[in-house]
This record gives sequence, C-alpha cells and structure tokens, in this order.
Amino acid sequence: MNVYEKLKELNITLPPVSVPAAAYVPYVQTGKLVF
Repeated sequence: MNVYEKLKELNITLPPVSVPAAAYVPYVQTGKLVF
C-alpha cells in the first residue's frame, strides 16, 4: 500500500498546491557555515 492508497482509504483529500509567495533558496553557504 502506498501513501495515496492510504489517504483514499481514510477518505482524506489534500487541497491543491498553491503558487509559492517567493523564490526560496534551499540553503546559503557563508564560509564554512550553511544556513
């Protein structure tokens, strides 16, 4: 059973994905630091 089948079995529907509000960066590296 995958996650989609389990959601359907539990009668759970997810809302549609909205448009992002900004351009997100996964991380920023400054020297040896990663944020």
